[in-house]
Amino acid sequence: MKGIVKRFKIVSVMRIASFLGFITGIISGIISIIFWVAVSPFTTVIRGDPNFYGNLIVNNLLISPIFSAMFMAIAAAIVFGLYNFFSKRIGGIEINLDSRSVAKNKLE
Repeated sequence: MKGIVKRFKIVSVMRIASFLGFITGIISGIISIIFWVAVSPFTTVIRGDPNFYGNLIVNNLLISPIFSAMFMAIAAAIVFGLYNFFSKRIGGIEINLDSRSVAKNKLE
């Protein structure tokens, strides 16, 4: 059975995108913290700021995920809003919902 995706609910897409953005922000924050801890013996930036590690943790584990979630939600709203706008005029994405044809394609 073939189906056509004609529109997406913007609020539900924004909810999923903000959750994924928050998770991505936490992962990138942890990677950034690991990087700066590994580089700290080779730089003089950290020696000049006594609050460097506190600021690093707050920025990368609290502020970065929040802004990443907001950015992803706004970007998803724009992209899927444009999709909803153009799918009315051009047509939506056609998907195949037949499980037998999926299994058949995996064998080939």
